[in-house]
Amino acid sequence: MDRPNVNQKFIRDTREDNQSEEKPIILNIGTCGLRTMNCAFKTVITGTDWSIVEFLRALYNMLKDVPAHRGSYTEFSGSNIFPKKFYSIRWLENSDIAQRAIEILLDVMQYVNSVKEDKKKGLHIQVSKLLQRILLTLS
Repeated sequence: MDRPNVNQKFIRDTREDNQSEEKPIILNIGTCGLRTMNCAFKTVITGTDWSIVEFLRALYNMLKDVPAHRGSYTEFSGSNIFPKKFYSIRWLENSDIAQRAIEILLDVMQYVNSVKEDKKKGLHIQVSKLLQRILLTLS
């Protein structure tokens, strides 16, 4: 990560290049504006008791790298849309991940209920635990 002096020099150079009237004015929010927003968002998300982080991680880990689980998800839910990976560092960039989770939530719930009912196609114990964690998070 660059130090504040590098960021300040970049802002000064950009302002000098944009001295004409038709170019937009650059708003200076400081050298660490993105970091401040990122930390604020992280504080709000982790400050709730909603277990959002655990839910998004469990949702992704349930179906990653196991073609059989992905196949049974597709079979039981009828959906080919899978969850995206949650990044705990890039808090501001997780809106797509959260949006995808919202989009597939009904499919995941249908999948979980179908797996519970279908004993002969039981899932691996680890995935069953992940499913239980997801259900606890949703309730």
